[in-house]
Amino acid sequence: PSPGVKALLDPWAGPHGGVPPFDEVRVADFLPAVEEAIAAKRREIDQIAGQAEPPTFENTVEALEKAGTSLRRVQAVYSVWTSNMASPAMDSVQAVIEPRLAAFQDSVIQNSALFQRIERVYMEKDPLKLNPEQQRLLWRYYTNFTLAGARLDEEAKGKVAAINQQLASLFTQFSQHLLADERDKYVVVSDASSFWMVTW
Repeated sequence: PSPGVKALLDPWAGPHGGVPPFDEVRVADFLPAVEEAIAAKRREIDQIAGQAEPPTFENTVEALEKAGTSLRRVQAVYSVWTSNMASPAMDSVQAVIEPRLAAFQDSVIQNSALFQRIERVYMEKDPLKLNPEQQRLLWRYYTNFTLAGARLDEEAKGKVAAINQQLASLFTQFSQHLLADERDKYVVVSDASSFWMVTW
């Protein structure tokens, strides 16, 4: 991968858990980085869902929580770019990335083998003696998957995925229009006295 793609995918260096590599990234790096990060998380999801061992909190819920670290890093920088550094080039990239992220999320939610493992852990949670944090995490995954359509039949899942694709595109268009409207609305603060006048 290019240096920018590698910077997006690799763990951050520096203090306080690392610093996002804003200075090393270019607009053209986001799409290949997102695609590679999605592929990496897909492999992790497939491994969790397809394992032969019976589902436990550790090998299913905890493993799911830890999956996708590279995708989280990419999305952290990507979200800053789309929110604060919009440009025609970034808008074009965002219009491609958002539906792909939505489609990937649907593929995780609609993974029947994965949901069956989550559901089994949830139904057998009492003997597991989970601590409050573990209970909350398990509840969150089970509830989020259920509300997002994990229990639906295949036809209904297809409809939900199509709706989510449309929503991803519409939300992207809306946010881009909003940013475009605000692009020229800013205040230049040239000294400390101006700063206090603006903020107060």
